[in-house]
Order: sequence, then C-alpha cells, then structure tokens
Amino acid sequence: MTGVTEMDGMFKRVYGSDVVRAVPQVHRLANDIKFVPDAQREGDTFNIPVLLTREHGHSFNLDGSAFTLGGAFSDQSKNAQLNSAEYVLQVQLSYGAMQKATGKGPKAFANATKHKVKAAVEASSFVREIELLYGGGSSPDTSATGAIDNLGEVLSVADGGTGDGSFVITAASWSTAIWSGLEGAQLDVHDSDGTHRNPTAAVVVSSVDPSTRTISVTGTESELDAIAAGDYVRLAGARTKEMVGACRVASHTSGTLHNINASTYQLWQGNSFAVGGALTFAKVMQGLNRPTSLGYQGDDMTVYVPVAAWQDINEDQAALRRYTSSAGGELSQGAEELCFYGQTGKVKIVPHIFMKQVNALALPTSKCMRVGATDTTFEMPDGQGKIFRQLDTKAGVEFRAYWNQSFFTAHPSYMTLYTGISSSGDL
Repeated sequence: MTGVTEMDGMFKRVYGSDVVRAVPQVHRLANDIKFVPDAQREGDTFNIPVLLTREHGHSFNLDGSAFTLGGAFSDQSKNAQLNSAEYVLQVQLSYGAMQKATGKGPKAFANATKHKVKAAVEASSFVREIELLYGGGSSPDTSATGAIDNLGEVLSVADGGTGDGSFVITAASWSTAIWSGLEGAQLDVHDSDGTHRNPTAAVVVSSVDPSTRTISVTGTESELDAIAAGDYVRLAGARTKEMVGACRVASHTSGTLHNINASTYQLWQGNSFAVGGALTFAKVMQGLNRPTSLGYQGDDMTVYVPVAAWQDINEDQAALRRYTSSAGGELSQGAEELCFYGQTGKVKIVPHIFMKQVNALALPTSKCMRVGATDTTFEMPDGQGKIFRQLDTKAGVEFRAYWNQSFFTAHPSYMTLYTGISSSGDL
C-alpha cells in the first residue's frame, strides 16, 4: 500500500504550489484583499502606527508684532495591534478507500486524493470568507447590529422530538449561500449576552430549507430546548476565537478595536447608512458621502451587495453613468459588476453570495489587507511538506488545511455598512 511519505510526494506532483495557496474564485474578499507581503507577516502581533488627528500648533497675527506663539499641539497617532486568527481543517481518508483507489493505478489514486483536497480547499476557503465578512473577534458584538458577526439570528424555534429540532433564521440575517452545503456542520448557539445554549455538545445541521429559512438540527434535547428567538448561530468553537470581520469593523463606532478607542478618535469609527428600501445607485452614493467627507478620494471603492439587491440595482437606471468591466468595454444589464464614477472616484458594485439580505458593504480594498503568518496552506511550518499522518486510533490517514490571518484596515472611516435593504427577491 502507498505509504504516508509516498502520498506526500504524489500530493505535490499532482497539485503543485497552486494548491498550497489556492483561492477559489467564488470568494470575493479573499481575492480582492491582498495578503501582506513576507516582510510584514506576523511574528508576535501585527503592529502599525495610525495617524488619527492633525497637528494643531497654529498661531495667527495681523499687526506685524513679535506675537506670542500659541504652542505646539501634536498630532495623535496610536499603534494598532492585532493577533491573527488561526484555523485548522482536518480531513481523513480511510485505508479502505485508499486501497481501492491504489488498486486501480496511480491515476485513480490521484483522482481520489484530488477529490479530498478540492473539498478541503473549498471548505477552508468558505470559512475564511465568512470570517473576513462576519468574524466577531474576541468579544463579539451584542448590540443591535450583533446579527452581522455570525451565521444568522434565530427568529423562531420548533421542537422536532427527542434530540431533534429546528429553528428559523431571520430574513435580515439570512443568506442562502451561507447555509448551502452545511448539512452535517457543527454549530454553537449563544444568546445576545453570550450565554452558550449548547455547552456540552454541538448542534448538528441535519437539513436546510432555504424557501422557509428553516434549519433542522440534532443535539442534546435539553440544550435544543434552550434555544430561543434572538439567539445567534456560529460555527462550533468560533465565538471569541475568530478575527474581526469587515462588517464588524464598518459598524464599529465606540470602544476599543485593535488597541485604539473609536470613542476618542472619529477616524477610527466605521459608518452605517440606513437604506430603508431597495438599494439603488442613488442610495449607494449617499452611503459614500461620509467616507468622502472624511478624506477618501481617488482609489476604487468596491460595494458588495446581496444577490437580490443586485437584481434591483441592475433594473435601476436613475443614477447610471456607464457599465464597465475590468476588461473594459460597454456592458449590458446583468454584467458581473457595474462600475461608475462618483465622489470617491470609481465605484464598483459586485454581487456577493454571502451578503445577508439587508446588508451591503462598501470597502476600499486597496486600503485593506489580510495580515497574519500564512494564507491557506497544506504545508508544515518547517517546510518539510509532511501533510499526511497516520491516525493513531483509526484505520486511515489525515491531512490538514491551515490559515493564520485576519482582516485589517487602518481606515475604518472609509468603510460603510448599508443596513435596512429590502429587495424584490428577498425570501
């Protein structure tokens, strides 16, 4: 039978370095926000000085006298600090599956392994994208905007019997794509104060009905009974151990974020804009007024919108300047992105399948980065490439996907979270 060492070598021959840092195209933020270069990769913590106020040592005079200066009042800069979040995905292959594939030759074995690797890339990239958008950090938000830093908020609960149940996700916190393929996923449920509803065992997804936003689950009966309307749902083990995502940063207006107090410094506050209806070009532009007034100009602004809102924007002609694409040329309605020019410069509107129905996010991607030690990899830190290992108590082997990173921008004031969107295609 093929050994662990040989499997490691075949993994490299079949997939090469592009798998080690694979970024599936469906994951927009990971594509649009660059990972920091090697020189800036995290050792202990990521640190960067941020200028938060201007110099204020101004003096004035009219009579030509040797007037007294008012004194120097220095600008204020603070050191932003953050630890990147770690993530590990375990993937296992049984001896039986390996033997069957090996018996059919190297190509069959490679295809069997490729399936597992592709699944690992997709799964780890899915979690990375969710975290880049909705990570709650070490102290998740419990305010009215708390529904942005989790998978969804519970609207109602039904008891399905012993060890079975279901809950409905609110329309405001729903994204069909987030829940697609989550059958078998392990979840945690917390109330708005952080009380863990299922402390002894994960809540496991048994089925998803996107037409009614209903999630059927199994778990410990008493813990399922404790789940209530207003609770928040996350991937198991994520709460307080995840990065601070872009939506959380955009909605942050008070308290400390990355060692800087937004209550003290206006430029460390994000922006929210209440749409109050369909998202139109005019509404998009209104939401960019405050970032513009705070100094954002010249660079591209990307606005990520939910799928239903994308359709509404395609049908809205009122503020349309022109359609373009990254390749240039004129496009018709229904293109993959819409670009027009506004007060910030070029504004690019793109659909994002993970955006929740009521929210959109304006992000100056050139001023954002993914900081940390490594993007998605299957390699060991020592560079030896030993990705497979024998399982100690099971008949099989395991390999792991790993990333160590967090979303960061030194300009939260250039971001806008759009809220209260209602679209014709909402569930």
